[in-house]
Amino acid sequence: MPQIINRATIVGVDTIFHINRFYDTAMQIKTGHFNYFISQFGFEHSGRMVNSLYGPGLAYLMGLIVLCAGSWFHFQLITSVLVMFVAGASMYYLCRKNDINMIFSTFLGLLFMLCPPIMEWVNGNQFTGLGAAVTPLVIVQGTLMLKKLDINVFSLAFVMSLVLQVHVMTSLISALALIPFFITTFMKTTNRLDILKKLFLSIGLTLVLTANVWSVMLETFTSNHLLPVFPREHMSVGTVGLSFLDNDVLQFIPLTYLIIIGCFIIVFVWKFRTISLDLRIFGIVGLIFLLISTKLFPWDALQSLVPSIAFNIQSPKRFVTVAYVLILLTFGKLMSSDLILRNDLIKIAFMALLLIVTNYTQIINNQYKQIDAWHSDKVISMHSNVYFKKHFSAHEVRDAFVGSNLSTVFSLMDKGTPDYLPVDHKYDAQQYYNLHPYRLYNLEFINHHHKFNYLVDYNGRLNVTWNSKHNRVIRVPVVKYKNTEVVFNGKKLDNVKTSSIGAMLLQSKKGKNNITIEYNADKYVYILMLISLFAWIIFILTWIMITCNMHKQKEND
Repeated sequence: MPQIINRATIVGVDTIFHINRFYDTAMQIKTGHFNYFISQFGFEHSGRMVNSLYGPGLAYLMGLIVLCAGSWFHFQLITSVLVMFVAGASMYYLCRKNDINMIFSTFLGLLFMLCPPIMEWVNGNQFTGLGAAVTPLVIVQGTLMLKKLDINVFSLAFVMSLVLQVHVMTSLISALALIPFFITTFMKTTNRLDILKKLFLSIGLTLVLTANVWSVMLETFTSNHLLPVFPREHMSVGTVGLSFLDNDVLQFIPLTYLIIIGCFIIVFVWKFRTISLDLRIFGIVGLIFLLISTKLFPWDALQSLVPSIAFNIQSPKRFVTVAYVLILLTFGKLMSSDLILRNDLIKIAFMALLLIVTNYTQIINNQYKQIDAWHSDKVISMHSNVYFKKHFSAHEVRDAFVGSNLSTVFSLMDKGTPDYLPVDHKYDAQQYYNLHPYRLYNLEFINHHHKFNYLVDYNGRLNVTWNSKHNRVIRVPVVKYKNTEVVFNGKKLDNVKTSSIGAMLLQSKKGKNNITIEYNADKYVYILMLISLFAWIIFILTWIMITCNMHKQKEND
């Protein structure tokens, strides 16, 4: 990998945001001062909700990796390798489950490792890359439905719960992809009532296993107006281009994948009547998801009819992951048959050539710019909404990422991502732009928090102190949600005024001032979180027992 050769840390579009998240969980693990709901170490000790609403299970695993890695440079190396390995292994598993031979499955796994959705994590630390890595595991469930005309309740619930703990949007898109598989299975089976029962059992078990995710979201979104993610003014800009000449999109499909898609479409259409129904489903669903990820789908027209999709979907390119998975799977199935060539050596040589060209083009297109920036005075290739707290030399910035002091980076720079901050009303896209929340976050939190002292106590409460020269109202860079309990100078406050993005406005007295905050969720949230924890323990123990019994039966036979 280029960053190993060049010892470069690739600081991409979402790097600063996510290392804040993982620094927070890492410090919770290190100090033993846990707070599941609010950030007390990352995000300027602001007490804002991020991890509890954004892949909470994986956030703690990433925090553990941060501690083991010891620097952000090593963390990026470890996670990049892990994400690519998981992506390749899950794609290989999908192919083997669908009777593609080992050699072709290996090539397809390697090709999927290098596809743009996976490389989004390697090149920009975009979390959709982690969701993409486990997407083939969801598709496995759909293909097994068609193959066995049945639903494995435990397997489906486990995979969907796993994806929900990683990335909620990926789980929703993957669930959407499973609908055609279920409908086809339902129509083909003779025991439709049993299929429906198993479907609802899977959904119920998934809800139990992910109660820690949806219960917090339910409570927070119903009791607060939360600032949504950045809406795109024109959703067509967030699509995938079919050519690298298309500069009006976020991502384009590399040439090698266009060749695969072209071969797939030609053979798929040409031999449509002779291929199996299962293969038709794979190909059709893959093509549909490819279509809706591009500008060929009328996203701007749909956005004008339903403006809220700008917040909910944000970037249609998210749908292309399912397309890559299913098109590669279908391509592999066709290659395994005699429909594309008959000589296996020629097939292997063709796929090896595709892999070599793909690897080369990925390095050229996705990494050289970031690596060149790292070794220049610029250091960071993407400066969008990155706030430098004062002027630092390029050498100091590089040292912050490769050094063992994980907090140094945040003393140099931060990113004003305002997602999920509490606001006074629901915002549409135009109101969001007029608010300028990224600029406000820089002014009210990043540029202001150094005037305060922070301490997290053994109960996981955040203590903030400061000295004031006068009696006056000041803006404290700590976020107040409805269920955030505030004790100011020894007195519990029931009503706290806040700024337009949730920072507290307090009547400071002359001299030393102190606030203590903690987040007290509604009781049902704690109950559901405990149920989820015990459900995972029971689920894993049950799975181990079933697996052991199956091995014993095989040995006895």
